[in-house]
Amino acid sequence: MAEAYRTPAYCLPYELLMEIWKHIRDSGQLQNGVWVTSTFTVSQVCRWWRSAALSTPELWQEVRFSVPVRRAKATDMLRLHLERSGDLPLDIEGRLMCDWRPPHYSWLHTTREGTVFPEDLMAALTKHADRWRTLSIQVDGDFPPCSRMIMHLIDIHLSPLSRPLRTPRLRNVQIQCGEYGQMSFGRGIPQLSRLHLRSILIDLDFTGPTLAHLTALDVGCLPPRLRFLHADFRDILARAPNLARLCLTGPCLQGGSLDYTPIHMPALRELAFNECASDEDEDGFMLELHHVISAPHLSCLTLSGLKYLALCDFLRSLSGGVPSAAQKYPALTRLRLRNVETCDYSDQFTTLSTTSSDATGLQIGRQFASIKHLELENKSCLLLRQLGLLTGRYTADPPLPNLRTLSWLPYRAGDGLTIQDFIARRTRLEVPLNSLQLQKSDHGRVEDYVAEWFRSHVQVDLVDDTKVLHSWQQVCTPWQDSCTCDPTKVHKRRS
Repeated sequence: MAEAYRTPAYCLPYELLMEIWKHIRDSGQLQNGVWVTSTFTVSQVCRWWRSAALSTPELWQEVRFSVPVRRAKATDMLRLHLERSGDLPLDIEGRLMCDWRPPHYSWLHTTREGTVFPEDLMAALTKHADRWRTLSIQVDGDFPPCSRMIMHLIDIHLSPLSRPLRTPRLRNVQIQCGEYGQMSFGRGIPQLSRLHLRSILIDLDFTGPTLAHLTALDVGCLPPRLRFLHADFRDILARAPNLARLCLTGPCLQGGSLDYTPIHMPALRELAFNECASDEDEDGFMLELHHVISAPHLSCLTLSGLKYLALCDFLRSLSGGVPSAAQKYPALTRLRLRNVETCDYSDQFTTLSTTSSDATGLQIGRQFASIKHLELENKSCLLLRQLGLLTGRYTADPPLPNLRTLSWLPYRAGDGLTIQDFIARRTRLEVPLNSLQLQKSDHGRVEDYVAEWFRSHVQVDLVDDTKVLHSWQQVCTPWQDSCTCDPTKVHKRRS
């Protein structure tokens, strides 16, 4: 017995154990479909480790669960996790998977243990609602009635109509539903600062002053019956005077023409428009919002997933009835084009030297002349070749004259020549780049001689995208910056 206490597990001091355990809180494993965090694992190694883990509430304040809806025993583990977190703020992140089609849906209400599992889980969480700091819940699966019923249970526990739920510490709310639903946010969330919703509609009747401290709003993937009325969305923006980041994915608005009275948003710094996987030529909402938003301090504009025609309409709006990008967004310094088609892919014979492609590159170069940082991803990378050709053609007035930083995501085999040509042309015109950010990936690596050439001309920052994700991120993948609509599921719903 004395020899056992001489093992390294017993010799490690408490401070060193805490430092090690901080780095494993994101890891764990699935056991019978239930996510078991590493915190539970280390607390069962030996008596010393268990005593250290149970006496450290910081290890338990990040609550994570990923369970099928039929695993009622997971609620017991959740209760233990919550009790051991003491009085610290809670960061809750969970995923409920509806992966089974039961007869008459009776399993949702009564399990073998005679409990109501989804309601028990929400009841366990709401018992500690006064300590919530982050609440992130994903509900997904291939059975829409299941998702709708679970979202209804979640809404019951969050709705001010059912009980006076108070969440004075809650700042970050993220809700995603595999099927569409509606959420009520009551007056018990006074400190709400970040709101991310997918396939969820905000019930404005109960928001009250909840949005006064909102700094980030991300909504999207709404079907026609749940899209915001233009007047309601203007009301949301009016209730959020401190909004600094606005992201819209897919068509979100309905109800005829928008009131073109400018929406003054002096706090807005980031604006993002992402095309939804279920979009069918419904990009008018983006142009209408672009018309009315007045953001003099906007510094970053993101366009993601736009088809070529949608991009042309957006650029045309800048040269039409509204001021140019330089006038509309005088503080704009960063432009992100993520998987945006900068040439017409519908014609298989289209080349990058066509007049239409040159016109697109020239419009971007002229309309966004103030930007200092250009970020290109996937299909958008073709724009750089267009800009390179235009730089050689318009030597007296090259496109993007203030550009100093270029981000290329991800780097693929053969991209080096395009980037080299662009840097060389700008260097000859004495408008050189200062920084180049490249993201390495499994699709190609930066050759040594190319990297050496880059370093001789600009400051190079290589970002490795091939790193292994934490095990929790593999189970519950990030979704906030992308569309959650699966085109195959959209087709099933319509059929």
